[in-house]
Amino acid sequence: MKKQFFGILVLLIGLIVSCAQPTEQALTEEESSVIEMEIRSINDSLAASANNLSTDYFRDIYLNSDQFLAVDLYGVSGYEKYMSETDEMYSTMEAIEFTKDTVMVRIFDAQTAYAIFKGRATGESKEGAKMNLNNFYASMLLRKVNDEWKIAFTHESAEQEMIMPSDSTMVEEVME
Repeated sequence: MKKQFFGILVLLIGLIVSCAQPTEQALTEEESSVIEMEIRSINDSLAASANNLSTDYFRDIYLNSDQFLAVDLYGVSGYEKYMSETDEMYSTMEAIEFTKDTVMVRIFDAQTAYAIFKGRATGESKEGAKMNLNNFYASMLLRKVNDEWKIAFTHESAEQEMIMPSDSTMVEEVME
């Protein structure tokens, strides 16, 4: 009786194990390196697009979905609001220049990666105000969607410094 019980138990355990979802195999070092290069390229393209005051690349690389979430200097927003606010801000700028200090990439699996950008930015508005973003940080969670990397979440923060031209009425406009 004990032999039958243990035999049935072994069969039952084997059946359960064989029906379990297969676990995803760990990425090889080469696969991780390829993903890291892809993520670093996305980061470079984001900085280049920002420096060109263009959101065309942003519209392509950010996940255009209700699942997208952005946290930045202005608050929390979804895709449409984030794009609209970025377009509006860039339309007031004469120039902006992001400089990278550090980019860190962590690969979770073949479909998920995380990147942190640390740097600074300088800019000038069309009104002549100068802007410094010191200790600028952007963190991004990327997901592979339809075989393309998309940014599903971003968080941006910086120490922002504004230098107004001496003849500017911008301070009074902001205070109203």
